[in-house]
Amino acid sequence: MSGRGCGFVFFLIMLVGASIWGAALGAFVYILDEAEAQIKELDTYRPKVGSRIYSIEDGYRGELLGEYNTEYRQLVNLNEMPLHLQKAFVATEDDKFYQHKGVRPDAIANAALFILRTGKLRGGSTITQQLVRDVEEATGVSREQTMARKAREAVVALQVEREFTKDEILELFLNKIFLGGSAYGVEAASRQ
Repeated sequence: MSGRGCGFVFFLIMLVGASIWGAALGAFVYILDEAEAQIKELDTYRPKVGSRIYSIEDGYRGELLGEYNTEYRQLVNLNEMPLHLQKAFVATEDDKFYQHKGVRPDAIANAALFILRTGKLRGGSTITQQLVRDVEEATGVSREQTMARKAREAVVALQVEREFTKDEILELFLNKIFLGGSAYGVEAASRQ
């Protein structure tokens, strides 16, 4: 092939490479922009709580007559939760919670290797990623098990980490997490 032909092939390869890079960058910016809009909804998100019916005695609230809800949940501030409880969840769910920015590629890679070796599923999500998935109504990230969903979850988790403090993330997580029976959140679980 002549020198001119090699230059043309090189130009075509560079053009294709630049096109792929531009398309990937455009898709990433689109997903990031969409994630930012969803984060604004997370800022005002509050987990569902049930209704409580009280009697009225002498014009004041009396005794609790009943509670009606689909998810039993009692919201509590992080500073009202025992520090041992907070540390236990962080140690169990995401031991590097205070060091990462929302996503741990090493944990995801370890989970993928575990799946390849054993054929069994194992989580590699951070607390932030779990929160993003658990508040689907605010973030738009579902629970389907696809690579596209996992990538979207990671991008939204990165955005959440930019917008919220670690304490805010942990508080929402501990108030949202399902803990068996009908208990959602640590306070509700402690009362069952």
